[in-house]
Amino acid sequence: MDSRQTTNRAGRRDARSDTNGRADFAGLRRQAGEQAADLALRAAERGQQLLEVGKARAAAQLGAVGGAVRRAADKLHDQDSAAVAAYVDGAAERVEEAARYLDEREVEELVADAEAAARRRPVLFLGGMFLAGLAVAQVMKAAGSPAAEPRTRAGRSAAGSHAGRARDAADVGDDVDDDDGPAEA
Repeated sequence: MDSRQTTNRAGRRDARSDTNGRADFAGLRRQAGEQAADLALRAAERGQQLLEVGKARAAAQLGAVGGAVRRAADKLHDQDSAAVAAYVDGAAERVEEAARYLDEREVEELVADAEAAARRRPVLFLGGMFLAGLAVAQVMKAAGSPAAEPRTRAGRSAAGSHAGRARDAADVGDDVDDDDGPAEA
């Protein structure tokens, strides 16, 4: 009988520890969920900050482009090219309007406006995105960004391929003996 009581007691202890284990697991699960939600909130806030910084930077760059186009128009006016100057003035005004639009809107408004424009005129929207991509590529290229450099088949940038060929030629020369005979391994 003594051994039965031990078994029963052990069985009860196992049941209690199993209940405690479930409670511990539920607590850990709840805590993990809270931490995940907190992490997601912080990531969303950081993403929002990055979008705001990018938006401000884009507005400033557009403003600078608008100023440059405006100066070009002024030079055309000075050279008595009124027809071309009027066209360039119009372009400067549009670029400056775009800069103001970016500067005055919140990111959520910009996204909603872009979605609405894409639904109204999808072909025009895609064409505009293509042209914007070309403009960004030109700006990156003009800024000397390594991402904008053309790549060779070997994956090196075209600008660095001359140095790479010279280095490769030097490496080949290291394997050759000066006696003009075959290289020994």
